[in-house]
Amino acid sequence: MGDDDAPFDPKAFAEAARSADRARLIGPAALRAMDPDALEAAQAANMAALLAGQRAASSAYQAAFEAQLAALAEALDAAEAQIAAGEEAAALIAAAYEQAVTGFQTLAQDAAKANAEAFERVRDQVAAGAKGLKTPPDA
Repeated sequence: MGDDDAPFDPKAFAEAARSADRARLIGPAALRAMDPDALEAAQAANMAALLAGQRAASSAYQAAFEAQLAALAEALDAAEAQIAAGEEAAALIAAAYEQAVTGFQTLAQDAAKANAEAFERVRDQVAAGAKGLKTPPDA
């Protein structure tokens, strides 16, 4: 296997592809057009893009979660101040509920955006890799 940043080893994948009976899997015409080195490079780039997308989405989730924690702490501080001032508990509960719903909607939107951006990054890389594999090797 590779290091911690790349748990997928593209060289091992390419070696397994070289040693397999590819003719049975993809047919003789496709076999002649396939460049094992290009396959290895494309797979390495695909995995790098996948890991980068995963890191970006994870970072966005972490930022959204930290924002939610900060908003919750702020809401609790405000509620304590209002209770100390003698405001009615029902109004405080309703306000806290509305704030929580708004916060979760924001979190869901941020998560969806992070997923979409990560997907775009991976899709573009896989498409570029597939285009490179469709081009027959010069030989």
